[in-house]
Amino acid sequence: MENITIIEPCNFVDYPTGGQLAFVKNLLQSFNGELILVGVSTDNDKIGVWAEKEIGGRKYKFFPFISGKREKNKPIIPMRLRVYLNLKRHRKKILNGCGKIIVIQAPEVLLALRNRLTDKEICFLFPGIENPLKFSRYFYARVFTKIYDRLFLSVVTSAKWILAAADSNAISELQIRGKGLKNRNIIQFPTRIDESIFQKNTEINFRKIFNIPDNKIVVVTCGRLGYYKGWELMIDAFKLFLVKYPNAFFYFIGDGEDQHKITRYIQSNNLDENVKLAGFLMNTEIARYLNLADIFVMGSFKEGWSTTLLEASCVGVPSVVTNFSSAKDIVKNGINGYVVESRDPKEFSEKMVRALQIDRNLLPESRMERFKIKTLKKDLLEIFLKD
Repeated sequence: MENITIIEPCNFVDYPTGGQLAFVKNLLQSFNGELILVGVSTDNDKIGVWAEKEIGGRKYKFFPFISGKREKNKPIIPMRLRVYLNLKRHRKKILNGCGKIIVIQAPEVLLALRNRLTDKEICFLFPGIENPLKFSRYFYARVFTKIYDRLFLSVVTSAKWILAAADSNAISELQIRGKGLKNRNIIQFPTRIDESIFQKNTEINFRKIFNIPDNKIVVVTCGRLGYYKGWELMIDAFKLFLVKYPNAFFYFIGDGEDQHKITRYIQSNNLDENVKLAGFLMNTEIARYLNLADIFVMGSFKEGWSTTLLEASCVGVPSVVTNFSSAKDIVKNGINGYVVESRDPKEFSEKMVRALQIDRNLLPESRMERFKIKTLKKDLLEIFLKD
């Protein structure tokens, strides 16, 4: 299937972290190397030149259009803008070397390649339906939210297939926002998780490996350390949770621009002994933390179809999350966790206490099977070959 190309501002291995990277990594595994890749170089690849690159033991035709590196602080020039400008610079070479079908998730990629895709078939996947500028790290970017919506949502109508990793309500809202999307068929297409990594493991005592006593309660969250992930709500709720369970630990997995703010907030609340920043971890290590966790939490203002929540649910950890898109599709109250309707730390904390009462022996639920990557290739090819 080398007529399928993925164009994504990532290195297809570990940069940058997040659900979009997780999805393309799942695509690579599902298609067993039969893809063309256009992305970011974090090595010494020559920028702007087609080459062969080995990823995960497989060799791919690869075009690095930009170099990237992991940054704890926000860069001076927004990454989205750099991606857009570099794709415009190299788009002729890219389009001459890629396949007939192009899979895109990033709005800035589609905007950079517009008007040059007449002989290509575009599959655009919304990893989340929120306007990315609405929660931008750059205050001046938020000024252009409405302009961006009008521009981008008119361009996305040119895609042959439009997929959305979001719930049905969010998809309906997207169609209302986007001129020309009202009469388009937007296919609900949840993100998937790698079941070979994110699975319940009762044979290994991960607490012993991490030197965590069995009588300690472990709370885990995973995601970018940005304000839109709701870290303040989660810490405030955990502080209340500590009143009832003073032996609890809270692990933040991930990195990002708010790391220093979070560290200061932890210190100002005298939580240094109970709240730990684990930093960026590979998937195998994240799966270990989820297996030893008693509760998984997310306080996000927005999400698409949350990959990290799926990972926790497939491991069988009760989850307490805010009501973002996909939350109620994944979490069933009282069965595998709770969805908190408000952003009240007290209510969030109370739901954490209740989540401890959920019978872990009944998790993960069988309905989690539909979110695993074993059906990803089949489901995607059915969409491509339907017409």
